[in-house]
Amino acid sequence: MRELIKSPMNYIGGKYKLLPQILDLFPSKINMFYDVFGGGANLSLNVNSEHVYYNDIVPYVAEVLNGMKGINTEECLGKIKEIINTYELSKTNIEGFKRLRDDYNKGRKNWLTFYTLMCYSFNNQYRFNSSHEYNSSFGYHKSCFSNVTEQKIKKVIERLDKIDIVFDNKDFSRIKLIGKACRNA
Repeated sequence: MRELIKSPMNYIGGKYKLLPQILDLFPSKINMFYDVFGGGANLSLNVNSEHVYYNDIVPYVAEVLNGMKGINTEECLGKIKEIINTYELSKTNIEGFKRLRDDYNKGRKNWLTFYTLMCYSFNNQYRFNSSHEYNSSFGYHKSCFSNVTEQKIKKVIERLDKIDIVFDNKDFSRIKLIGKACRNA
């Protein structure tokens, strides 16, 4: 069995720890895998399938994963580190975190900014208000972009480059199951 890939997002209900038990229940060869409640994509990243359809109703998460597919690893890490340096983010700089969060909410909404905010948020998790403004609190002395996080990103980008995966963000009841390859969907 190959090494399991862990999502670079701390996602409530993540299946990473259960992957050995879950994956043992799947057939050895799958043509099309539908991960309709994709979350942090632990199943999508690790299932042995020719094609993967990832879905999560939260568009921000699907955007992060889709952004990591096809991006050069060093470019991705460089952009994240540029955001960290620009805002002087650290485990203790709440003002830098608040500035980044404010800038994000005022229009700098892209997957790299969202992901970086999440890294410095309480328990590395995200939250939005009813106006879709990012409102997670700062992860004082706990949360940051670490070497462990960087390694996760490297492995995820490498894996995404090798699999045929489509990212979507629909209500699960609106998903139409298809029998053809994701590239042709």
